[in-house]
Amino acid sequence: MKRRPCRSAASRGVWLRALAVICIAVAVFPMAALSGSDKADKVRSDHHTLVPYYPVRVPPHYRPGTGDRLEQGLWKRVEKIEREIASSPQVIRDPALQAYLDGIACRLAPDYCGDFRIHVVRTAEFNASMAPNGMMQVWSGLLLRTRNEAQVAAVLAHEIGHYLRRHGVEGFRDRRKRLALMDFLGLGLAVAGSSARTVNQVQLAVIASLFAHSRDEEREADTIGIRLMREAGYDPREASRVWAQMRAELGRDGRRRSYLYATHPSNAEREATLARYVEALRRNSRHYRLGRKAHRHAIAAIRDMLWADQLDLERYKRTEWLIASFIAEDGKRPDYLCYEAELHRRRGGPRHAASARRLYREALAQGRSAMTGVPAMCWRGYGQVAWKLGTRDEARRAFRRYLELRPHAPDRAMIAFYLQDSAAKAPAKGAGP
Repeated sequence: MKRRPCRSAASRGVWLRALAVICIAVAVFPMAALSGSDKADKVRSDHHTLVPYYPVRVPPHYRPGTGDRLEQGLWKRVEKIEREIASSPQVIRDPALQAYLDGIACRLAPDYCGDFRIHVVRTAEFNASMAPNGMMQVWSGLLLRTRNEAQVAAVLAHEIGHYLRRHGVEGFRDRRKRLALMDFLGLGLAVAGSSARTVNQVQLAVIASLFAHSRDEEREADTIGIRLMREAGYDPREASRVWAQMRAELGRDGRRRSYLYATHPSNAEREATLARYVEALRRNSRHYRLGRKAHRHAIAAIRDMLWADQLDLERYKRTEWLIASFIAEDGKRPDYLCYEAELHRRRGGPRHAASARRLYREALAQGRSAMTGVPAMCWRGYGQVAWKLGTRDEARRAFRRYLELRPHAPDRAMIAFYLQDSAAKAPAKGAGP
């Protein structure tokens, strides 16, 4: 039985309307259009590194002036959307994780600390966005895929680059000449009106393709981002590695890029350009921060949820690559073995069921020997696959352990049914075969 995240159509609609409006006004990890004022900037290169340097256009604690009615109206609309996002059940509310992300943003742009408000949205895609008023969304799929704090910093620094260059505002001015504001809002409301079951990746792809940053602006944000990383003490090489990882993951199902990055430079170009800039920036060697332990600790409370959401996407080849890449870095940890077992169980069929049971047993054995335990979902999946393979006593033990770990589990009634059915079919003690 597949487990789906339980989200109401209304809460899903709030977030999708936010995405639509932000795609209009802003940057969805990626997006905006080149304005005439960009061309007037005097772009210079650092004398020592030959890496382009782009001047900042937004002072700290910025608010639009009273004479700019268009930007004032944009801010009011985005602020309204932000209030809706802040109250949405789709936002992950984890004070420790929030403090962690806020701290990274402040290290990257200390003069702007407090100007950014980060909202972690429960969506299994790799993405982030920055609005002109400093509202940033970080999608949970990004936190799953990043391997250390420096990689998270690379994404946040890129978004801060869009903010500092006013890509969202200037792009909105240009787009407004082509489409009326009500067309934008109408698109957002149409998507928001869809039910949670009918909203899909195609709809999001349509929105993303309509409102995209230019490739030049993406290159600007990338360049600003690695400078911010270097100044904050993060290893700028991790910016290139983020895109190398995405290229490898997307390649598992024959794709070279996600629709979310349709107007970005290609992942291969991006990876190569960032690597070249980073090599120049690193000539004066220094100690850089990676922050693997800090990152792992920050997402520990939601790690199982992140993997469960990824498995729910049913992108088996990409998820298989993700798990294998983590095992290659960290070894066969019990939790990774559990996620791999879940992947096999969900694929179905006798061969995958047998592989799943073997992996569950290995994960549980390692968890006991290392005294680290395993995710509760591991016991539930183990019970389900053991039941399917006909080893009912094994299944019953696993289900009971699952309920011990999660006494208020939302699927408790279903698990209780399995246990009752097993008890009813078990022969009475002392009875013949």
